Amino acid sequence: MQQENDAITDSPETVAAVAIARGQSHFGPDRDLATINEGDADAFKLWLMGRNLSATTVHKRLQFARMFFRAAHRRKLCPSNPFEDVKSKAISRPERQQFVTRETINRVLDACDPDWRLIVKLSRFAALRCPSETFSLQWQDIDWDKMRMTIRSPKTEHHEGRASRSCPIFTEIQSELRAAYERAPERAVFVLESFRSRAMQKGHWRNANLRTQFERIIRRAGVEPWPRLFHQLRASCESELVRRFPLSTVVKWVGHDISIAMKHYLSVTDDDFVSAATAPDAMQEAVRTAANNPGQPTTNGEPPVEDSPCLTPVGRY
Repeated sequence: MQQENDAITDSPETVAAVAIARGQSHFGPDRDLATINEGDADAFKLWLMGRNLSATTVHKRLQFARMFFRAAHRRKLCPSNPFEDVKSKAISRPERQQFVTRETINRVLDACDPDWRLIVKLSRFAALRCPSETFSLQWQDIDWDKMRMTIRSPKTEHHEGRASRSCPIFTEIQSELRAAYERAPERAVFVLESFRSRAMQKGHWRNANLRTQFERIIRRAGVEPWPRLFHQLRASCESELVRRFPLSTVVKWVGHDISIAMKHYLSVTDDDFVSAATAPDAMQEAVRTAANNPGQPTTNGEPPVEDSPCLTPVGRY
């Protein structure tokens, strides 16, 4: 079986370019769109599945094909949309989710040079998408007085109101960010100027080639690389943040909605089980008191849940 080595990128333009290139590879660059029928669309789906792509990648390629032919149909370039009913389900793979602990990432950071330390910290402790958001960060986006930064997001900029977001300059990245500012060249615009320049020389983020180098750094630290290297750093950051702040706040900092966070980002860790099993004495005492004195007010004077008028059952259910 043939293995296709397409990196999943953040830029919609890059994803579209890859999808078009794969379509041309299968149908031929000179194929008349009007001659592609539903059977050809089914064959294209099977061709994608035979290239050992992930279910999510196949789903996205077919999704783009439907959009492409829908636009072509509107322009009267083809009689119908042959991909209208050709779909593939994106399957979540929990086994590829791995929480990257602080102990692990600290070992990796010890093996990094200063620029790589910043790249890793921005992903693991500020949940930036890498490389697109990391390499789009500009010094003018850093507000040292309010300890906030504006994150420009190439992935979501085509959605109304989602071209950028604001998030705190978390304590874990403050010293690294200040050190980068001190060593930045005069008149530097981007926080990671040299990395961005190299990535953009030939087109877009696919040229950053961070994964190979990051794997070398991880192995040099004596750590086994985890699946989806940068995604898991971002997901691990969000999983920690929701323990300290409301989820509705965290998803605004991270840049997606709650359903995406629940399905693809948040994870339950060993520390969660330990914390639940070793509740503080005060909490345990409150639980015992409530159990021994049903119907009595709590210590803050509020009625117990069962006596709350807004939760009183009405009728049958």
